[in-house]
Amino acid sequence: MQLTINLSQPFNLDYTLNSGQAFRWRKIEGSWYGMIGSAAVKATQIKDKLQIESDEELGEKTILRYFGLVDDLPRIYESISKDRHIETILKNYQGLRIMRQDPWETIISFITATNINLKRVESSLNKLCQRKGSPKIFNNVLMYTFPTPQAILEIKNDDLREAGFGYRAQWIREAARVVVSEPDLIRSLAEQSYESARALLLSKIFTGVGEKATDCILLFGFNKFESFPIDRWVRQSILYHYAHLFEANLIDNLKLKRSLDGALYNKIRKIMIEYFGKYAGYAQQYLFMHERLSSRFQT
Repeated sequence: MQLTINLSQPFNLDYTLNSGQAFRWRKIEGSWYGMIGSAAVKATQIKDKLQIESDEELGEKTILRYFGLVDDLPRIYESISKDRHIETILKNYQGLRIMRQDPWETIISFITATNINLKRVESSLNKLCQRKGSPKIFNNVLMYTFPTPQAILEIKNDDLREAGFGYRAQWIREAARVVVSEPDLIRSLAEQSYESARALLLSKIFTGVGEKATDCILLFGFNKFESFPIDRWVRQSILYHYAHLFEANLIDNLKLKRSLDGALYNKIRKIMIEYFGKYAGYAQQYLFMHERLSSRFQT
């Protein structure tokens, strides 16, 4: 299948696929290769055109939704342009969008991402897909579908640990068990409000899913755009550019603590959501992108 989409609003495929929200796309000779559902896909952007090739039929609506092209980005920019810092970042990374990824894959991806770097997340997920996904070769590029919960339950903890999941191996299998035993869970999370879905995820329904992982899952897998994940990059952005929004003692605690407890995390989260509004998740993603690619840190 071949499809060309004329882009009427800002879109940057590179920024979108290299912004820490998706882990299984690869750039090869100017094009990106990855999976959308069971379809192997090659995506290429040439100025204001997005060219899609795939080994299965994918409708234009599916492509638009997956890459976040259904979002009114200028309107979102207007909503979150609260200060000069974010305004500058929005211009520098114009076209970065939040994708609509498969919720199940997103749950496993961000359980995996707990306390490890992006390269290791990518490596572990790819090994998982090689073991229990279905192989697909498209344009001489080998890709794999993401394994179902039932398939993951067939893998032993030791095999998952060897694939790089470490102590998260048990969490991965537990998440698969929960989704298999509660088939309506993902739909329920999608239908609930952000705060209600957040409370459900944090009620220990998935072992090992803490505050940040919960917010990542809800933002990238369920499109709860209020969600404001706080990792080390966003935390750094807050210290450098948004300390004035908080009481001095909270900022002092933020500087001293290597990790955030639930109470401190939630105080920061709620203030940032109040500041940026209903598209706080979009603001977070631009702040994350800027900090991660700045010279202050090396990934």
